[in-house]
Amino acid sequence: MKNSNELQLHKQAQEIKELSQQVTKQQLEQSIMKGIERANRQKQQKLWQWKHPIWIATMMAILLCTAGGIWISYISTSNTSIPLVRSGLPDYMNTLYRQNGLTKSLKNAVDHGLYQPINQKVESENYTLSIEGVVADSSRVMIFYTAKNKINDQGRAEVASEEHPILMNQSQNMNIGNYFDNIVLPDQDQLEKQRSSHGLLIFDFASWSEVPDHMILSAKVHNGFYKNKVETLNIPLQIDTSKFAGLKKETIVNKSYTVQGYTFKLLKVSQTPLRTDTEFVWEQQPKGKLQGIYSNLIAYEPNGRIRSSFVINKYSTYEDGNTTHFINYSESNYYGSDQRLWVDIDKIKPALAQPVQVTINTEQMKIKSTEDQDIQISSIAQQDNQTQMILSYPVADPDAAYIYDMKSTFRDAKGKEYTLEGGMLYGNQEGQYEVRFDTKSVVQPLTFEILDYGGALIHLNQAIEEQVRK
Repeated sequence: MKNSNELQLHKQAQEIKELSQQVTKQQLEQSIMKGIERANRQKQQKLWQWKHPIWIATMMAILLCTAGGIWISYISTSNTSIPLVRSGLPDYMNTLYRQNGLTKSLKNAVDHGLYQPINQKVESENYTLSIEGVVADSSRVMIFYTAKNKINDQGRAEVASEEHPILMNQSQNMNIGNYFDNIVLPDQDQLEKQRSSHGLLIFDFASWSEVPDHMILSAKVHNGFYKNKVETLNIPLQIDTSKFAGLKKETIVNKSYTVQGYTFKLLKVSQTPLRTDTEFVWEQQPKGKLQGIYSNLIAYEPNGRIRSSFVINKYSTYEDGNTTHFINYSESNYYGSDQRLWVDIDKIKPALAQPVQVTINTEQMKIKSTEDQDIQISSIAQQDNQTQMILSYPVADPDAAYIYDMKSTFRDAKGKEYTLEGGMLYGNQEGQYEVRFDTKSVVQPLTFEILDYGGALIHLNQAIEEQVRK
């Protein structure tokens, strides 16, 4: 007997099939491509957004392709000498292909021979952790794994993201690479009965580091529902690094720009099958400290009709003497038939010259004075002598929603300093910061200092558009 979810999906699949028969193949393809374009415009900025895959949409996309009789795929013509790989893959790979941020890179990398089966597993008292395979190049290592609970009365096992997994050099047991994400596929009845979870671990390697052929994955596995019975499992793996030797493409731009007194340079764009790096550099600024350059990487889709933004994965920065390097990591169209690339620079991020002071009477829930009238109190909750307050800054720019930092102390009306705890609140359409502090002996009003927030961004009236590859 099918459960309600299966019946609902089956019903929706039938409806889609009937609808698809009422339109031409060309019309359906155009609609699908428009949907892809809209999705790509919704640029992902932070790690948390990858933690919640929209599995129903994914299932419906699979059903649409099957029921409508149309299989949407792209085979690159840029490297036709490499045989396409279509067998021996984990059965959950198709779901991962459709994860936002992987759509341009993962399937094409697999199709061009970068998937390596591993088939290693290790067991502990409660769990089994297995690695089915790896897709790797010189900048990124993706590990496909299954975690299984060996105890019948417990829920499915999961690899913990809070205490994130690490990769180690097998010869020296030293940490290598930087953990980026753990994409855990959603619950399904079949997986629940097997007490298993499938997922993808992603590790990034900087341009000066090297991906070794022998590694150890160290991961904490816990009961997925209760998050208890935590055990650390270490599993060795070996890959063939010759598969991706010499695949890196690099375009040197070395062009300078000045925006409102801040000067910076677009140094280069580097690309491997799994990642694209857009690298900016700047020297110390007479006007003040520069913290970041926010840009979009844009390419044409394989059919040449849709101009779409890459999904930005994360930002990385490092200092080299007086020079700061700021790198945008994003997905890759390495095997795309159309290799044109543009970089659109739409805003820069200088540091605040000085903290923004906000004076608040928390008992009256009222801001007494502030240097920026857009800073608001979202809520104040008081219990006994403890106060919890959420400050917010409304933004139209998704980048600005993730910039908010406060000094870890505040002053009362007599100038006495007290400590507070705080943290960003993610997933909001505005920058939000939650603070908690003891108000037992404070004298109202209280003065807080904001060290960084979305108001520090400088938006360009007209974006700088640079074609970096023709």
